Amino acid sequence: NRDVLARNLGRMQHWIDGRSHIFSWVPPMAGAMAFLRYELPEGSEALCAKLREKKSVFVVAGAWFGMEHHLRFGIGGEPKAFGEALALIDDFLAEEYGVRPKDVAAAL
Repeated sequence: NRDVLARNLGRMQHWIDGRSHIFSWVPPMAGAMAFLRYELPEGSEALCAKLREKKSVFVVAGAWFGMEHHLRFGIGGEPKAFGEALALIDDFLAEEYGVRPKDVAAAL
Protein backbone atom coordinates (compact mmCIF):
# COMPACT_ATOMS: atom_id res chain seq x y z
CA ASN A 1 0.00 0.00 0.00
CA ARG A 2 1.45 3.35 -1.01
CA ASP A 3 0.20 5.11 2.12
CA VAL A 4 2.02 2.62 4.36
CA LEU A 5 5.22 2.95 2.32
CA ALA A 6 5.04 6.74 2.41
CA ARG A 7 4.46 6.76 6.16
CA ASN A 8 7.28 4.32 6.89
CA LEU A 9 9.62 6.09 4.49
CA GLY A 10 9.02 9.35 6.37
CA ARG A 11 9.52 7.60 9.69
CA MET A 12 12.75 6.04 8.45
CA GLN A 13 14.05 9.42 7.25
CA HIS A 14 13.23 11.00 10.61
CA TRP A 15 14.91 8.10 12.43
CA ILE A 16 18.06 8.36 10.28
CA ASP A 17 18.16 12.15 10.74
CA GLY A 18 18.51 11.60 14.49
CA ARG A 19 21.25 9.04 13.90
CA SER A 20 23.23 10.56 11.05
CA HIS A 21 26.41 9.91 13.04
CA ILE A 22 25.72 6.18 12.50
CA PHE A 23 23.49 5.79 9.43
CA SER A 24 23.20 7.23 5.95
CA TRP A 25 21.12 6.27 2.94
CA VAL A 26 19.67 7.16 -0.37
CA PRO A 27 15.89 6.75 0.01
CA PRO A 28 14.39 4.23 -2.40
CA MET A 29 12.62 5.68 -5.42
CA ALA A 30 10.25 2.71 -5.53
CA GLY A 31 9.71 -0.52 -3.66
CA ALA A 32 9.69 -1.53 -0.04
CA MET A 33 13.39 -2.17 0.60
CA ALA A 34 15.99 0.30 1.80
CA PHE A 35 19.75 -0.06 2.28
CA LEU A 36 21.34 1.89 5.12
CA ARG A 37 25.09 2.36 5.43
CA TYR A 38 26.30 2.24 9.01
CA GLU A 39 29.44 3.37 10.82
CA LEU A 40 30.09 0.65 13.39
CA PRO A 41 33.09 -1.67 13.67
CA GLU A 42 31.06 -4.88 13.26
CA GLY A 43 30.47 -6.59 9.92
CA SER A 44 26.89 -6.74 8.69
CA GLU A 45 26.39 -10.49 9.12
CA ALA A 46 27.50 -10.41 12.76
CA LEU A 47 25.52 -7.24 13.43
CA CYS A 48 22.33 -8.73 11.97
CA ALA A 49 22.78 -11.96 13.93
CA LYS A 50 23.20 -10.08 17.21
CA LEU A 51 20.22 -7.85 16.50
CA ARG A 52 18.05 -10.87 15.70
CA GLU A 53 19.22 -12.84 18.75
CA LYS A 54 19.06 -10.02 21.27
CA LYS A 55 16.06 -7.98 20.08
CA SER A 56 14.17 -10.29 17.68
CA VAL A 57 14.52 -7.72 14.90
CA PHE A 58 15.29 -9.05 11.45
CA VAL A 59 17.23 -6.94 8.97
CA VAL A 60 19.33 -8.40 6.19
CA ALA A 61 23.12 -8.19 6.05
CA GLY A 62 24.39 -6.00 3.25
CA ALA A 63 27.27 -8.46 2.81
CA TRP A 64 24.76 -10.85 1.24
CA PHE A 65 24.38 -8.30 -1.56
CA GLY A 66 28.05 -7.38 -1.83
CA MET A 67 27.48 -4.25 0.31
CA GLU A 68 29.39 -4.68 3.56
CA HIS A 69 28.55 -2.16 6.31
CA HIS A 70 25.01 -1.86 4.96
CA LEU A 71 21.74 -3.21 6.32
CA ARG A 72 18.66 -3.94 4.23
CA PHE A 73 15.41 -2.88 5.85
CA GLY A 74 11.92 -3.80 4.74
CA ILE A 75 9.83 -0.64 4.96
CA GLY A 76 6.49 -2.00 3.75
CA GLY A 77 5.22 -3.47 7.01
CA GLU A 78 2.60 -2.29 9.43
CA PRO A 79 3.65 1.18 10.69
CA LYS A 80 3.25 0.41 14.41
CA ALA A 81 5.46 -2.68 14.17
CA PHE A 82 7.96 -0.74 12.05
CA GLY A 83 8.25 1.96 14.70
CA GLU A 84 8.63 -0.64 17.44
CA ALA A 85 11.45 -2.30 15.48
CA LEU A 86 13.28 1.02 15.13
CA ALA A 87 12.96 1.56 18.89
CA LEU A 88 14.39 -1.92 19.53
CA ILE A 89 17.31 -1.12 17.24
CA ASP A 90 17.93 2.03 19.30
CA ASP A 91 17.94 -0.08 22.48
CA PHE A 92 20.38 -2.52 20.87
CA LEU A 93 22.74 0.24 19.71
CA ALA A 94 22.78 1.77 23.19
CA GLU A 95 23.40 -1.56 24.91
CA GLU A 96 26.00 -2.93 22.49
CA TYR A 97 27.88 0.19 21.41
CA GLY A 98 26.86 2.98 23.80
CA VAL A 99 25.44 4.81 20.79
CA ARG A 100 22.37 6.97 21.24
CA PRO A 101 20.30 9.11 18.90
CA LYS A 102 21.34 12.74 18.61
CA ASP A 103 17.81 13.90 19.34
CA VAL A 104 16.36 11.65 22.03
CA ALA A 105 13.18 13.76 22.04
CA ALA A 106 12.47 12.68 18.46
CA ALA A 107 9.97 10.04 19.48
CA LEU A 108 8.94 7.31 17.10
